[in-house]
Amino acid sequence: MISSDGVSGRMTPGFTRRDVVRMGGLGAALALAGCSTGGDDDSDGESSESNSGSGPEPDSASGSGASGSQSDQVAIGAVSEVLLRTPLEIQVQHATEVDTVDTFGIEMQVEEGMVGYAVTLAFKNASDAYVSFATDGFAMLADAEQVVDNQKFGELTSTSFGGVALAPGELRTYDISFEVPDGASRYGVAGRFEVKTLPGTEFFPVDPILVDFAQDAGLPPITQTLDIPFRGLDETVGVGGLDVTVREIFFADEAGRGRLREGEEFGLGDVRIDNGTRLPVAAGIGFGGFGFQDDVGTRYTSNRGAEGSVGEREIIDLPNGIQPGEAVEGIIAAGIPQGTEPLYLTFTPPPALYANADDVPEHKFFWQAR
Repeated sequence: MISSDGVSGRMTPGFTRRDVVRMGGLGAALALAGCSTGGDDDSDGESSESNSGSGPEPDSASGSGASGSQSDQVAIGAVSEVLLRTPLEIQVQHATEVDTVDTFGIEMQVEEGMVGYAVTLAFKNASDAYVSFATDGFAMLADAEQVVDNQKFGELTSTSFGGVALAPGELRTYDISFEVPDGASRYGVAGRFEVKTLPGTEFFPVDPILVDFAQDAGLPPITQTLDIPFRGLDETVGVGGLDVTVREIFFADEAGRGRLREGEEFGLGDVRIDNGTRLPVAAGIGFGGFGFQDDVGTRYTSNRGAEGSVGEREIIDLPNGIQPGEAVEGIIAAGIPQGTEPLYLTFTPPPALYANADDVPEHKFFWQAR
């Protein structure tokens, strides 16, 4: 249950708003992420008007929508609490001390004098509109010291990459690891985020969050409640002149020269992409728009080095994208845990095309893979 102050299951945290002020506000707490702040008090700014579209307005946003122009009305909560930052529900599902940390897929021993933390961070679109969120700063706190994560979560989900598109009811989770100084009296994470309602192009800030690891509300993970149409095989969908057709979804133990991890299989899609725009468009898995997603918010976009072909069909590998007027067809591949169900194949159009897509009701497309 989410209370009126935007926090589910209110706990008494070890961190307080006074701690935030002592750190100079969230701007200082997130200094390593290159952020600034509009102030270090607890006052609300004036609400910003939503950009084009009829979706929800961001919660307690202030200023013109430029990065860092928000208030510091911080929601301080515990692990597993649901922090409401309209239209987002944000939850640190787990925060566990570990001996090894994941650094871009490589497990590394925590250095002497440091302590490792594995954090699962979840975002849910709680509205009935298609939205996109971006990170304006994210760090782990060890007392007053701030450390960014090993996966560069804040950079990869920033406005520089167009943010992360979420369909109505969609959930996205991120497994993030940190190495922070050992012996601190308090540990937690702090984050600032921006949101836009698609097909709008301007992000607006929402107020920051701070989650204290000393407290756990004992609440279950938030769940996905997709409220979207599912597309069919051989059905063409598109935005702004870019058309995509998924002809087949299947699974295999091999895909070209790819090498799976233990317990994985390849999720494969036979697709066609027609670029009717005036710009080159990335194509393929990951930054090419395609990905497999499960029902707990995990997105699978690593092709595990899958190059070459699957049978007689070539695996799509276009480092320079698809040029205007060109069409490409082939296989997209991603390593996924064996037997994952339910499972979806998704396609997110490039953000640059949203400006010409006012008449398109969907801004992320889903196919039921299992």
